[in-house]
Amino acid sequence: EMPAEPSLILALFRMFKYEFITATLLKILSDTLQFAQPFLLNQLITFVSSVDAPFWLGITYALLMFIVSEVRSMILNAYFNIMMRMGMKIQTALTTAVYRKTLRLSSTARRKKTVGEIINLMAIDVEVFQLITPQVQQYWSCPYQITFALVYLVFTLGYSATPGIGIMIVFVPINIFSSVFIKRWQMLQMKTKDLRVKMVNEVLNGIKVIKLYAWEEPMEQHIKDIRERELALVRKSGLVRSMLDTFNNASPFLVAAASFGTFILSSDEHILTPQIAFVSLTLFNQLRMPMMIVAMLINATVQAIVSNKRLRGFLVSEEIDDSNVKRNEDANSSPNSIEFHNVDATWDLEGEETRPTLQSISAIAPRGSLIAVVGTVGSGKSSFLSAMLGELTRLRGDVSVTGRLAYIPQQAWIQNLSVRDNITFGRAFDRQWYEQVS
Repeated sequence: EMPAEPSLILALFRMFKYEFITATLLKILSDTLQFAQPFLLNQLITFVSSVDAPFWLGITYALLMFIVSEVRSMILNAYFNIMMRMGMKIQTALTTAVYRKTLRLSSTARRKKTVGEIINLMAIDVEVFQLITPQVQQYWSCPYQITFALVYLVFTLGYSATPGIGIMIVFVPINIFSSVFIKRWQMLQMKTKDLRVKMVNEVLNGIKVIKLYAWEEPMEQHIKDIRERELALVRKSGLVRSMLDTFNNASPFLVAAASFGTFILSSDEHILTPQIAFVSLTLFNQLRMPMMIVAMLINATVQAIVSNKRLRGFLVSEEIDDSNVKRNEDANSSPNSIEFHNVDATWDLEGEETRPTLQSISAIAPRGSLIAVVGTVGSGKSSFLSAMLGELTRLRGDVSVTGRLAYIPQQAWIQNLSVRDNITFGRAFDRQWYEQVS
């Protein structure tokens, strides 16, 4: 039985749980204080309507409205400060995790994970997590604010608030079904984007060959076709998102129109007094923001679900098996730096029918010796060196490395810096050491 994939969301929560819980408490306090405004407004209008009310009472209500507004503003800014910082920390943590995982990928996993996919994971999918983090509290905050406002409306307008509540309920399944389609198109779009980035990288890496055979136009057309497929998915998602945004932005107006209309027309005794009108309008305005956030949250959630699946799939990819090579960093513990004893090793595991890339290899490299591995193209020279690094899966035999190992690949990696900076490679400049190396 295959073990369940670990949860990336749960791992992030465990890392930042104290910051998250603190932000949650601040958000609860901020959202609750928000509804003190219509209550105080109701009391202030009652004071203005009353001839016998003492003057100090009105001043008290006005001061309370000001103090509540300022306190809520400070709490809300503290909440956003915590969540924005947490978003940046999550982006840093995920970028580092993807980078470290890339260095640990086995040869089999490396063949499946393209350069384009890894670039998109670090540049796009990680950023999706960073962007949704400041809004993640809205998953409970929006329903809380909407429910609070609707209950308050029921107390203010009575049963006349029912049509408004009905309109809000109708919008829920519309948003849910639309998000299903958007998610499907988003996944296809990300796969197409991976393919496009992969093709662009391959074209840039093989530009000499493409120029030599005059393949510029066919390759350009191929990338353009992939881009057109990607844009078609973006257009469909954008169209549905625009319709959702239109409905969600119009919903507070529709709720207000339906509720006020029902209140006035349902009975001659229902009079739309300033007290009812102003309090209700305040509540309708407070409904506007959570409804707009719901629309944005659905889009962000769809993207986050797709990115979460892609990141989780990458992070659980097969890694290099450390047992492929026996390592001992004490260089004096053995006269031989490298030892191969009857080794069979392969790049790709294919079950019982796996064919070894290296077969029955035995070799010894004494400490302090200079050895060259010579052979025809495809004879296994690079595979032999990779086996020393543990990048090949060992099927049989033993590989031992004593001391520290340095590897210079065939493909040079040069920083866009001076020769001296490339040699020092981030270290402080030491002239004596630098002259020895040069």
